[in-house]
Amino acid sequence: MSTLNDVMYASIGKIAHTDAAKENGGKGEKGKYETINPEYYASLGKDDKHTRVESIDTARKIVAELQKANIPYSAVVRKNDTVAVTVSKANAEAYKQIESAVKGERAVEYVNPDYFKTLPKQERFTQRMDEGQARKKSAELTAKGVEHSAVFGGEKSAVTVAKKDSKKAFFSRGKMQRDAQRISGRGQQKPQQTPKMRNDQGLE
Repeated sequence: MSTLNDVMYASIGKIAHTDAAKENGGKGEKGKYETINPEYYASLGKDDKHTRVESIDTARKIVAELQKANIPYSAVVRKNDTVAVTVSKANAEAYKQIESAVKGERAVEYVNPDYFKTLPKQERFTQRMDEGQARKKSAELTAKGVEHSAVFGGEKSAVTVAKKDSKKAFFSRGKMQRDAQRISGRGQQKPQQTPKMRNDQGLE
């Protein structure tokens, strides 16, 4: 199988007549576009295509990884020096993983996603945090035997538990007591004000 590097600018006859060129290569002017594996593109149903438009350099790397993973694909070089790469919907997730790795982005990682789905929306308690905190919290909850789900995705990471477990999962006893005092207004402010008022009255 030829690589995108080898055929990027090769002249391939009849390319303008393929569905791949018509959909992904502009208006289909004859001889203007190059393609790889147009037969594979044509073999996919309309609703079974996952197409991403990449820069040429990114597309070269992605295609190389697709080939290593034996994932079939089709690619069309477009007029504006971009490449439309198509895989089947079944391989869409694998493509996203490769794309993320090539672009230097970390793929989002899920922990216990099935547990998240089984929790009704009104019974979820989600705490957002950075990835390091999320990984630490997930390990802590696992050690405590607290059911949870987590998403590790850089600054957009989060940990979810059932609302009934939220205090046990996220709040220490000391913090809970301080929060309760602040909410009830029974903190240290009122005791401080009372003696001052008495002193003022005494001075009068």
